[in-house]
Amino acid sequence: MSQEELEKLGLSPNESKIYLALLEIGSSTADKISQKSGIHRRTVYDNIEKLMNKGLINYIIRANKKYFEATDPNKLNDILKEKKEMIEDQENILKRIMPELILAQKMSKDKQEVNVYKGKEGIKTILWDILRERKPNCVIGAHSREEFKDMLEKFHDERIKLKIPNRMIFKKEDIERAKHFRERSFTEVRVIPTEYSSPIAINIYDNKVAFLIRSVKNPLGILINNKDTSDEFRTYFEMLWNNCEKI
Repeated sequence: MSQEELEKLGLSPNESKIYLALLEIGSSTADKISQKSGIHRRTVYDNIEKLMNKGLINYIIRANKKYFEATDPNKLNDILKEKKEMIEDQENILKRIMPELILAQKMSKDKQEVNVYKGKEGIKTILWDILRERKPNCVIGAHSREEFKDMLEKFHDERIKLKIPNRMIFKKEDIERAKHFRERSFTEVRVIPTEYSSPIAINIYDNKVAFLIRSVKNPLGILINNKDTSDEFRTYFEMLWNNCEKI
């Protein structure tokens, strides 16, 4: 078993190292655990306490000294089972209250048409809204930025599973990225001369227009929920699309 695999089960890097060290050396003092794991003694104590709370470590006292031991590894199965039951409970609660939440949103008299989402998670919120709407999406100013590559690849994987059509206008300097997307299902791409492109990616779907400013330091998403605005941007998109270069 590797440290990385334990981390995927929910243990921190230090917890994983300490747990593996105890499995290997057996009943040990904090000093020996520190030597084996390469973790500072004070940090060892902090993480031992966390592992004890999870039921993965216990201790015995011999000659007035604490000796720590790893519990039966099957305890990991119990932890996963508890997490699964908790998630199932949360899903049931959400399923039960979702109609009320949706109704409350619809009945809101002061519902805003413009929402601002900050940070990388804000960009993700808008992308996943496109998936929820399941309507054709048009993109003006699609461009490549390494910091968002994994997020966008996952978004497009999910979009294709849902069979959501996507038309994308790239700036010409990103033609290799455009060719990459050209090979994907439910995707059409064209390119526009770089001097006419924008640093902002504009997504038009359903009755919404989303402006995605994918700067490295301050990513920002602005979502407008207004049919007239989306219709105007869709008309603008069609004009650009008809005058863009096919690849």
